[in-house]
Amino acid sequence: TGPVIFSQSGRSITIEDLLSQLNASSKVQDRFRNFFTEINTNYPGHKLLINSTYRSFGKQAQLKRNNSKNASAGKSVHNYGAGIDFNLVTPSGKVLKKAGPKGNWVGVGITDLATKNGLKWGGNFSNYVDCIHFYVDFNRTSALERAKSQYKVTNVNDPKQAEKIDGRKVNLNDLIA
Repeated sequence: TGPVIFSQSGRSITIEDLLSQLNASSKVQDRFRNFFTEINTNYPGHKLLINSTYRSFGKQAQLKRNNSKNASAGKSVHNYGAGIDFNLVTPSGKVLKKAGPKGNWVGVGITDLATKNGLKWGGNFSNYVDCIHFYVDFNRTSALERAKSQYKVTNVNDPKQAEKIDGRKVNLNDLIA
C-alpha cells in the first residue's frame, strides 16, 4: 500500500489542489493542511472521495429554494470554503458513508484526527448524522455580514445577488476560535 489517494470527480488530486478550493484564511488553510497531511501519513492505502468543498452563495440560495431544510445562503460553512465532505475508502474496499454508522468513522480514528487539528465533525450534529462532513467552526452571522459588506450585496436569498459573493475570499481568521 502507498499514500492516500485524494480523488475528486473520478480523478486524483493533490492536497494543494484540495486546499485551493478552500478559504484563503490562514486558520482554515493550516487546519485542513495539517489534517490532510496526517491522513496521508497515517492512512496508507486509503482513498478519500471528495464530495463537496466550496459551494457558492448562489448555489446555496438555489438549494434553499428547492428544499427549505437546506441552510440559507451564507449559513453553510461550505459557502466560505471552510467545510469538506468526503467518503473514506479503506484498503479492503469498505466505504465509510454519510449516514455512518458513526462507529465506523470513530473506529478508524479519523474523527480524533480532525479534532486534534481543530476541525469539527458532522457526525456530532444533534439534528442529523452527517459523517462525511468536516469543518472549521466560526461565527457565521458575522461572516455573512462581512461578506455582504465586502461584495455590496443586500439580499443573499436572491441567487443572482448571492452569486456575486466569493466566500473563499472572506477573511475568517478573527471569527475562528
